[in-house]
Parts: sequence; C-alpha cells; structure tokens
Amino acid sequence: MGYEIHITRRNNWSDFGPPAISLAEWKLAADQYNDFVIGDVSDSEDEDAKAMCRRGACRYFFYSDGQISVKKPTRQVLLRMCEIAKVLNVKVIGDDGETYNELGVPDKTPSFVVGDNW
Repeated sequence: MGYEIHITRRNNWSDFGPPAISLAEWKLAADQYNDFVIGDVSDSEDEDAKAMCRRGACRYFFYSDGQISVKKPTRQVLLRMCEIAKVLNVKVIGDDGETYNELGVPDKTPSFVVGDNW
C-alpha cells in the first residue's frame, strides 16, 4: 500500500458521495494534455478509468468514486495534478489530509515526501 494524493471536490478525500468529479469532466480535463492517454474504461462509468502519461516515468491516474488518485506521485506528476485541479476548480489532497497549492506545496507536512524516484 502506497501513499496517495487525490484530486477531489470533497472536503476530505476519504468522504463518499457528492460533490464528485464526473467521468466526463475527468476525460475532458485529461484530453487537454497531449501527454495523457485515457486507459480502458469498462462498460460501467462507475468502474475505474485510468489515465497515464505517454512519455517518461509517470504514474497512473485512477478515477474512482468521483475523484482521481495517484499513488506515490513524482514532483512532475504532482504539479500536473495541481494543473488539472485548477482546470476542474477542485482540490489536491494527500492521504494525511494536507492540501497542495498550485505550486505543489502542502499546507502541512505529510508523512510522504514527493520525490522523483519510484
């Protein structure tokens, strides 16, 4: 189990239900970047929709239950998450409840340090 950072509309990433980011919103946001590929999406929109970068060492962006999560993001991926959050007008929140600003700086020290290694 790894540390995750989440793109969400909710006050706490672990909350369920609304407000949610729709799958259509996620696809539209990811489509704005030429280095993303939306992975296989099952017949049900309730299932995970994966996106990943085309180039370099990236992380999967997992859409599930109205939010997008990335396990152990690199600094570059965290910054992309912050860009996407700005496009969607939502928040970036880590597993410890820290909120990241548009520069990828958390409002409090998390237990996970974002780095560029796997």
